[in-house]
Amino acid sequence: MAIANPVEVYAASSPQEAQLLKDLLSEAGINAEITEDVTPDGEWMGVSAAPYHSSRMWVDDEMAETAAEILREYEQQRDKKLEAREEAAVHLVEARCEECGQISTFSAALRGTVQECPKCGASMDVGPATDGDWWKADGDVVKL
Repeated sequence: MAIANPVEVYAASSPQEAQLLKDLLSEAGINAEITEDVTPDGEWMGVSAAPYHSSRMWVDDEMAETAAEILREYEQQRDKKLEAREEAAVHLVEARCEECGQISTFSAALRGTVQECPKCGASMDVGPATDGDWWKADGDVVKL
């Protein structure tokens, strides 16, 4: 079914996100269409650069308000998940297996414990349990 009075409601960051959102709106009974950037700026050396440009989401003007509500909820949930991932990344510890030399990443909650090396199965220390001069911060990951 074609959209009679199209209104742009979203600029997705990728074609994959646009398709996900089109499916989400479809589940809510909203017909949506996706357009890609087909201007000269949307192409590079004769090849579509769509993954680097936003995909536009369009719905009928009568459904724009409802679609915008659904898309806002999607963004809120997406942002919460991203914040949770960022928070979890801050609390990681890297440890080196003495047997095979494999560097593995563990939750900081495991600091001071003995864990099994994912590569060789040997027991490995996940650093001392207390803070001190034994560590140095390198970005968000504590290096042991």
